[in-house]
Amino acid sequence: MHDSKTTVIGNVVNDPQSRTVKSGACVVSFRVASNRRRLDRATGEWIDADPLFLAVQCWGELGAGVAYSLRKGDPVVVTGRLRTREWEAEGQRRSVVELDADAVGPDLARSLARVQRVHRGQSSGAAPEPREPEEDSGLREASGSLYPV
Repeated sequence: MHDSKTTVIGNVVNDPQSRTVKSGACVVSFRVASNRRRLDRATGEWIDADPLFLAVQCWGELGAGVAYSLRKGDPVVVTGRLRTREWEAEGQRRSVVELDADAVGPDLARSLARVQRVHRGQSSGAAPEPREPEEDSGLREASGSLYPV
């Protein structure tokens, strides 16, 4: 078995979907699109490279956190193991490269997030209660951008 670890930075393509596999385990999956941009020095314009679309599988508590936290369009950082899944359809052998996620998080260079820790004693798959906003919800300036305090 090939065990290649990789990190992908991109955007969530579809809302995460939950399903139960034959073993009874719950898995949450979504697709991520990653697109490298570079500056064309001749024209001064940004050029997009071909996008990479990758299926992401999240198991257990990671899956529950992803299902609760992420939606289509969210900027993310995903780290995990690449694997090739093969099957046969209509007499032809097919395959897809997937990423079995070890960690998923928001890309804080392109979004804001508040972390809410989940204690290990909570049952797997249960979504945590949303945290109440803090009383002081003012903004502060950092590097020319506005961030919540």
